[in-house]
Amino acid sequence: MKLIVAEKPSVAAQIAAVVGATSKKPGFIQGNDYIVTWCFGHLIELATPEEYAPELKVWSLTTLPIIPDNYKTSVTAATAAQYKIIKSLVNDKSVTELIEATDAGREGELIFRLVYEKLGCKKPCKRLWINSLEEKSIAEGLQNMRPMSEYDTLYKSAYCRQRADWLVGINFTRAYTKMNNEKLRVGRVQTPTLKMILDRDMEIEQFKAETYYNIIADMGSFKAKTTARTEAEAQEIKTRCAGNVGYVVSVDKNDVTERAPELYDITSIQRDANKQFGYTAKQTLDLVQSLYEKKLVTYPRTDSRYITEDMAATAESVIKTMCGYFGIEPINANVAQIVNNKKVSDHHAIIPTLSYNSAAVGELPTSERQIYNLIAKRLIVSTMEPHRYEQTKVVIDIEGELFSASGRIIKDAGYKKYDALFSAEPEQREKDEPEQEEAEENSKALPPMAEGNMFTALDITYKEAKTKPPKYYTDATLLSAMEHAGRNIDDAELKEAISSGGLGTPATRAGIIESLIASGYVVRNKRNLITTHIARLYVPKFSEELTSAEMTARWELALEEIRAGKRSPESFMKAISDDVRQKVEKYKYMVESGIVEVPAKRPSASSVISVCPRCGKDVVEHNQNYACTAPKGTCDFVIWKKIAGKNITAAQAKKLCEKGRTDTINGFEGKKGKYNARLRYDKDAQKIVFDFS
Repeated sequence: MKLIVAEKPSVAAQIAAVVGATSKKPGFIQGNDYIVTWCFGHLIELATPEEYAPELKVWSLTTLPIIPDNYKTSVTAATAAQYKIIKSLVNDKSVTELIEATDAGREGELIFRLVYEKLGCKKPCKRLWINSLEEKSIAEGLQNMRPMSEYDTLYKSAYCRQRADWLVGINFTRAYTKMNNEKLRVGRVQTPTLKMILDRDMEIEQFKAETYYNIIADMGSFKAKTTARTEAEAQEIKTRCAGNVGYVVSVDKNDVTERAPELYDITSIQRDANKQFGYTAKQTLDLVQSLYEKKLVTYPRTDSRYITEDMAATAESVIKTMCGYFGIEPINANVAQIVNNKKVSDHHAIIPTLSYNSAAVGELPTSERQIYNLIAKRLIVSTMEPHRYEQTKVVIDIEGELFSASGRIIKDAGYKKYDALFSAEPEQREKDEPEQEEAEENSKALPPMAEGNMFTALDITYKEAKTKPPKYYTDATLLSAMEHAGRNIDDAELKEAISSGGLGTPATRAGIIESLIASGYVVRNKRNLITTHIARLYVPKFSEELTSAEMTARWELALEEIRAGKRSPESFMKAISDDVRQKVEKYKYMVESGIVEVPAKRPSASSVISVCPRCGKDVVEHNQNYACTAPKGTCDFVIWKKIAGKNITAAQAKKLCEKGRTDTINGFEGKKGKYNARLRYDKDAQKIVFDFS
């Protein structure tokens, strides 16, 4: 009897159908000399500190660092019943061989091996490594299994990652919590990601907009543009140039080729789904996972955007099917441009499977169908010809003022041939109308022209504009930032190490974002990810190493060496342990010597509404006001809950603290009746005033 251990019940059911196991039992499926069971994800976790010693349940600097000689594991309470079932199956004398069928990757390897080792299992085991849950893929995988031992280095890199993350998370979370008298979570990936969001927020808040003027010259068959720094300058240009002849002083033509976009990996589809439909990274991951379990798409947790040579024929078949699905003529697919064996590691790109069924797809929830359509469309366009056009940029001299214009002539629509069809589903993202107008204007064809040609400026208009701050991170842009986090690392080797992975993995980035929100460090405002006052208060206190991407870069370099068999796990863990010990001892010394003064415990998070704009301490809500928590005599900032007969809400008080003024509040009461106004904090006068602007 062969025991197959999958990662989830749904995956186990797919495998059971292929091997002929049909008899369902509590926690497993049996038949045809196979038993198929599942793990429910992580059945086994690293033990908590108090499982090593009861006194470690109390957080204290004196008990740090916590560095086990031998790492213990424990069964999670939620999955204890399933673990008991797996244990009985593994120990069943009729079971002579195990098949590891957890997800084919580093974390999937870890999930199974922790169970295998905790059970002390010595029975032979083979590895099932598949990219799709289609029957054909599973059947082929079962025919090509390799001994589990061939994946030992992958497992070693996985448990090193897990244990090192435990050391950093446990020790630095406890250390910073005790140093600041505030529950703070620290993580190797979470903390530098949080720092990126905070840095962006600070850029936005410290940004000072500058006014300028866009000046448009109507040349009859096209429009040309220049800018001015003041309205007086813009008016002078208008007066001087309107109605006069302009001379073309330069014409720059270039043939541009835009290659078709690559196939989707999980990060790129998370970005597009966020931009087009507003789905969070976690929602998109869950949707693709659901489609995978329904056998409609291939394995989702991939960082590759290519397929392998042996999949070319399958891809061609799927493309024909997808063309029929969208009601378009079959395309002349150039599959070769999506094939690259060297750029496929554990899993190939996400594509639809051959298991397409119009009824099944038609019954999908709207959200899943939207994601399925993205994947299907991407497969089609990625094999199409490049988009080619001639880009022309001209400079025109009108009375000594240089105006510019751009235009393009499409030579071959290429992969953009179906843009109209593929954009049929309305996008929910907010569009910047001025940017959109400018893009549309630049995409129009310019009339034929050469140096020396003359065009009359029929009219000159100008419009005030302001420079814009950076945009808040969204799931889409933060995923990109995490993926390319190594750009600012100076060390070439480290930069290369992180360039292929970035902060986190394709499978974990969504969870990191959600963890930051759950921890109270970040809030999601519509699509924007914005740091809270807790993050702004404490992240600057974290050491630079914890907030930079370099730690992850060094780890990924070492973990890849372990996976390749070029470095021992023992040397890696010793280096991490020594580093944690050194840093924690330094923190303890700083507290004991008074270099760092542990602050008094802050008020409960539920009563804190923001940070004082005057001194930076917390502002908390009381019965009659929102007041600064600074000691009496050092800061007397207060916002009364009732001002001029109007109740001031916590949200309004928060905005006043963080933005300097509220939105317009209706219904203030005065001697002459009711009036509307904003509340503004006057920094010079250090008081709250009415703002009628």
